[in-house]
This record gives sequence, structure tokens and C-alpha cells, in this order.
Amino acid sequence: MLWTHSSTLLLSGERYPAAGSLFGNLRFEGIDVASASKDGRTLATGSEISSGGDAFTATISVTDRPSGRRRWRTELNTPEHFRSVNALLWSPDDQQVVSNDTDGDVTVLDAVSGKILKQLKVHTYRPCVFSFVPGGLLLTERDIKGGQTFLALRSWPALTSVWRVPLDCFDAATGNTDRSGTLAAIVLRDGRSVGLFDLRTHAFRQGVLRVPEPLTSDAQTALYSLSVQPDGRGVAGGLRNGAVLVWDVPSGQVRWQLHAHGDLVRALSWNAASDALASSAFGGCGWLRSECVVVTRFGGTSPTSKVVWHRRFDAADSVMWLNRSTLLLSENDQVFTVSSGLPDR
Repeated sequence: MLWTHSSTLLLSGERYPAAGSLFGNLRFEGIDVASASKDGRTLATGSEISSGGDAFTATISVTDRPSGRRRWRTELNTPEHFRSVNALLWSPDDQQVVSNDTDGDVTVLDAVSGKILKQLKVHTYRPCVFSFVPGGLLLTERDIKGGQTFLALRSWPALTSVWRVPLDCFDAATGNTDRSGTLAAIVLRDGRSVGLFDLRTHAFRQGVLRVPEPLTSDAQTALYSLSVQPDGRGVAGGLRNGAVLVWDVPSGQVRWQLHAHGDLVRALSWNAASDALASSAFGGCGWLRSECVVVTRFGGTSPTSKVVWHRRFDAADSVMWLNRSTLLLSENDQVFTVSSGLPDR
């Protein structure tokens, strides 16, 4: 693997003295996730603000590109202990920003003003899938009375229930859908298998994608990240031990097993052409075990991988393709772009 590390900073988390502090204790903005609008000119971020480390307030903000001017920042109602943002989407027309947070709320905000337009209590700490599809917003919900989890479609923008299907999923890994919005990949309760849900029939397809048995069935081989190829022909899964598996959807078999990382694969993302996969993980990228982002290109007889960004002790929390040649990354206290190493077409 070749090393490169050139990045363009888009947003830094703020550090400033806490209110009423005599000793200069810093409030700190930690960035959980970032997402660019479809035209790439506006950036939404989900962050947490801590004061003295004893409480965390979840916030959503929107920043204009390329000026870096923060348009607004809105605080979510925060319980006494902790709240952060686990998933963040732009609406299909880029007019709203939608989040799912650790208090089990879906929040819809106006992208221009930051005003909260709607909040929905879904009682899911982390969604097993969170995507816009034809017909509305696909997400997971939990019935607090019975404890049952459901895969649900809610209309947009009203967020009224369209349908709900019982679902036994592993919420440590968030899945997504293909480009057509007809196939969703969801990690099932055992953490080692992936169900393929057909959004046209509202039912799982026969068979599941499984982590191969030669990989020992302990916590280190549980799936942590998941990404469906936009063309729907493949699914990539990142394990806690650093392995990345790529399943062929038609056959259900593992087509590739990659070992570019040495520890938990935090995020995965396919490019629009379905021929390259970006993966962010802890360890394994060089003898210093740097945290890194790797781009793996598929073509010919075998995949080729290259490190496009690395940093000690901080893996990128989210990875998004802005275009074929550029990745959007977020980690801890900043959002930035890096070259994917692929040429524009």
C-alpha cells in the first residue's frame, strides 16, 4: 500500500473557555458525523459539546462551502447524562437535515434557519438502517412496551407510519440501501450475518450473508460497519478484527476478504460507480499501527488498496464520497476532504 496524506480542512470543532470558569477549563465540540448536501456546497455536522467533561449536549450545525461560514448551530434537548448524534441525512431536496441521536429521537431541522421542524421518538439508540428511499424515510423503531424492534417506512415530510415489519437486528452496525432504494442490508441479531430486505415486497429475501465459519465466532468477528454497492450487486462488511468482507449479492458468497486494517473497521462507503470502497479503521496501516482510511479499487483479477489518510489514535468516524476523486471525512474535532487517489472521469 502506498502512503499519501494531503487533506483540506473544512471545519474545526470549537474550543473555548467554559462559562463561569476561573481556571480556563475548555468547552469542547467533538464531531460525531458529517454529511454533505447533494451539490456538495453545504455541510451538515452532528456534534457534542462538553463542559468539564461531565455532560454532553448534542448539536446539529450547517456550514457553507467553500467559505467555511457556519450558517447555524442548534442544540437538541439533552438529558442529564449524555447525548450525541449517530446518523445524519439531507432530505432528497436538500431543504432539511435529519438526525438520529443516542436518546432515540429523529429530529428534522430546516437547512436554512436551523429551526427544529419535527421530532419523533423512535427509541433506538443507533438505527440498524437510516436512509431515504422512494416513499419516505427508512429507519428502525422500538416499542418500549414490548421491547420489539421494527423496520419502518415513514412518509416524508409528515413522518406518518406507512408500514412496520418486526426486525431482530444488531444495532452496533448501521446498514444502508442501494441507489434505487429497493434493497436494504441489515446486520441481524447475531452480529455475524446480514439480511437483505426487499423494500418492494416488505420482506427479507431468502438466505443471508454470513461471516465465514473459519473466522472464530467471538466479539472480534462481529460486524461493525456495512455498505451496499449502489448498483445492489455487492455488500461490504467491516469486522471488529479489521477484516473487510465483500459479499456477492446474487450468490450470497464472500467474493473478497481484505486485510488492510488491524482493528475495528469503523466506517465503509462505496463510490457511485460501485468499483471502489473506502474503509476507516483503527490500526494496521504501517508499523506504527496508525489509524487510517484505505481506498480499495476493484477490477481485474484482484483488488488493489492504498492508504489515502492516516493519523495516530484517531480513526475517521464517517466517510463519504463527494465525487470520484474526493472523500469527505470526519474525526473527533474536524471535518476535511482528502484525495481518493482515483482519477475523475
